[in-house]
Amino acid sequence: MNKEDNYVKNRLLDLADITYSKNIYAYSDFLNLNEINIFNTITNQLPPVNYYLTGGNVYAERKIVVFKPIEVYYEEDVPITLLKIEPLNKKYADTLNHRDYLGAILNLGIDRSKIGDIFIGENVAYIYVITGISDYIINNFTKVKHTLISCKIAYDEIENVRPNLKEIKGTIGNIRLDSIISLAFNKSRSSIVSYIEEKKVFVNGKIITSNGYSIKENDIIAVPGADVRETVAYKIAVQAVPELADKELLPIYMPMTHDKAELELNHEKGAKALEAALDTGKNVVFLTLGDPTIYSTFTYVQKRVEADGYQTKLVSGITSFCATAARLNIPLTEWNQPLHVQPAVHRLDSELDQPGTYVLMKSGKKMNQVKEILAKSGRNIRMVENCGMPDEHIYNSVEEIPDDAGYYSLIIAKEQDGGL
Repeated sequence: MNKEDNYVKNRLLDLADITYSKNIYAYSDFLNLNEINIFNTITNQLPPVNYYLTGGNVYAERKIVVFKPIEVYYEEDVPITLLKIEPLNKKYADTLNHRDYLGAILNLGIDRSKIGDIFIGENVAYIYVITGISDYIINNFTKVKHTLISCKIAYDEIENVRPNLKEIKGTIGNIRLDSIISLAFNKSRSSIVSYIEEKKVFVNGKIITSNGYSIKENDIIAVPGADVRETVAYKIAVQAVPELADKELLPIYMPMTHDKAELELNHEKGAKALEAALDTGKNVVFLTLGDPTIYSTFTYVQKRVEADGYQTKLVSGITSFCATAARLNIPLTEWNQPLHVQPAVHRLDSELDQPGTYVLMKSGKKMNQVKEILAKSGRNIRMVENCGMPDEHIYNSVEEIPDDAGYYSLIIAKEQDGGL
């Protein structure tokens, strides 16, 4: 890293530290693609804070980083303002391009980092700027080349702001980066290599230097927890999909509490964090343990984001009790036996007196009480703690189960003739 890159890195780390230590929002200036790449390489060095990137528009290339405290109960407006530039007299206006508008603004003494993307239309330009300088630009930006212009805030015109896109269709033999660029620009793959090697190609804000890089779906990985890389879900998933380490990670804080008000508050905050990421035009994957339809934290934020008009899709996984049964090499049910799945911590009055197999989840903190219920049930009991993890333990009777078993302890209680 050169001196300038180190400055960007340290500045971003300082902003994250401000958010963490003072419990307030912090914002960077607009970052170019190289600076976004620098940020993406240091996300594992950030303190426990939420963050996301936005340029004010789903098509934006230049973006600011928003650092958000994990435990805040309010939302702040992102400090980006959209300005609309038009000639005072279209008949005598010059034909203006991106360089013309940018050069005229910079001539006002404004730093490039305060200016986001510029979208050009016919006799109009839309410019995203840091809110703090919007008034100065409105009052002083009066001319581009020989054209006198008006400059005002575009309050309700975000839908009109988009680049001129061209849809390109074709067939490629693989999804390598060089193949896709070759198709898009109608050039040979060999001629594309120099652009990649010279660090001129970015994917999701990261410099890619390998022409064999494979393009993959989904941009942001959301994980319930304050520190994504320390969560169980992430540690499991990254072993199966190492590419997750290169994705933008979004922590979603979900406290372990029975306080309904606090849970509601954090579910709402989690949903808003997901929506902010989706508003940047990216797809978001929410990692969850087991299957997302069984006691999953995602359920609570799913309802909220869908109510706000966003689409979600559940992808089936392997439930903890199916994984545990497989680890024990036993069936959960046979023939017409029912299966009862319940969180033990909420059912300490249960007598396990219904026919069939009981699965008790989330038993750890109340294990001594759970063991009393199990002993009275007369059932065959087996438990796996931390199933599939390095510190996995298997217990083959109630007597073997320790009172201080961990949170990820799952109990299977079968009838005496149930084949344990």
